[in-house]
Amino acid sequence: MTALDAAEEVLRRTGTSLPVRRITELMLELGLWTTSGNTPWATVNARISSDIKSKGKQSRFCRVGPGEYGLNTPDCLAPISEPSNQPQAPQESKLSYTDAAEQILRQNDGKEPLHYREIARRMLDGGLVATKAVTPAHTLNARVGDEIRRRKESDQPQRFVRLGRGLIGLADAEPVGVRRAIDAENRRVRDALLDFLRRTDPVEFEHLVGELFNAMGAESVTVTPRSGDGGVDVRGTLLAGGAIPIQIAAQVKRWKHNVGRPVVNEIRGSLGLHDFGLVITTGRFSPSARQAVQIKDRMPITLIDGDDLVNLMVEHEIWVNRQQHDLLTLATPSPDRTKGSA
Repeated sequence: MTALDAAEEVLRRTGTSLPVRRITELMLELGLWTTSGNTPWATVNARISSDIKSKGKQSRFCRVGPGEYGLNTPDCLAPISEPSNQPQAPQESKLSYTDAAEQILRQNDGKEPLHYREIARRMLDGGLVATKAVTPAHTLNARVGDEIRRRKESDQPQRFVRLGRGLIGLADAEPVGVRRAIDAENRRVRDALLDFLRRTDPVEFEHLVGELFNAMGAESVTVTPRSGDGGVDVRGTLLAGGAIPIQIAAQVKRWKHNVGRPVVNEIRGSLGLHDFGLVITTGRFSPSARQAVQIKDRMPITLIDGDDLVNLMVEHEIWVNRQQHDLLTLATPSPDRTKGSA
C-alpha cells in the first residue's frame, strides 16, 4: 500500500480521528506500510497534509487539530487549515527495542531473565524507546527473535537467549548448577518437539496450528478443506491492541528444507483486502522468501519458522508439559536476625 492508502485503512478500522504519530504506529504495526526513514510519522504527516492542500474537500482526509487527522466524512467538521510553520523541538534520542531490552536485562548483573511483557513495561515506563507501539510487547518479542535469527544465520555471537514461557535472558549470563541442567534438558525437549512436528501428519499439523491460534486468543478459527483452499490452510481473527480486529490467513508447511519465495507469492495472491498473511513452517525460510516479505506496498506477510513455532508452542503449552519444582538456596541471615532477644 501507499502511505495514504495505509493511513486511510487505519482510520477506517479505528473509526476515529488519530494523531499522526499513532496513525503511523498502526500502519507499521499492522504491516500496511514500510519505510526506511528515521521519522516515518513526518513522512505520513507530509503526505496527508499535501493531499488535503491539493484536493481540498475532495481529499480522503480532514485535519481535526494540530497533527491530528480523520477521514473526510460529514462528521469531520474541523476547518481545513495549514499546519503551523513553527519549528518543532528536536526529539530526545531513544534506544532501539533490542538495545533497551539489553539495558534492562543488564540490571542485577544481567543474571535475571524476564518475560518479554515485563521488559516492554520497564522499557516504556523508563522512556527508553521513542514511541509506544500498538502491541509493544509483541513488537519487542519479534525484534529479539529477528536478531537471534540473523546472528545465527551469520554465525555471530548472540546477545539474547530464549528460556521458554516468554522469558528472555542475556546470552553471556552463563547458567550454573541446576539451572544449567534445566536449560540443557529444555533444549533437548525443544529439539525433540521440532523433530516430532516434522513427522506429524500434514492434516494433523494444520489442526495443531489452529489449536495454537486459539491459545493465542484468536477467534473464529477454521482449518480450510485441503481441496480448493487457495493456498490458505488456517484462518482466524486476532485483536491488535485489544481493539483492532485483524483477519489472519495462514499457509502451513510441514517441511524440513527451506521454504522459498514461491510460497510467499502464493499466500499473498490468496489474501483478501484486509487479510494479514502468515507462512508457518517446521523448516526455515530462504533469503529470497525473507526479502519477498519486505517489498513495499504489498500485502503484509509474517514468517514463522520451526524455532519460532516451537517457542510459541512452549509459551502457550501446546504439546508441552511444564513441571514446577521447589529449589532451595541458602540466604545469609541479616544482622538483626542473629542478635537474638533478651
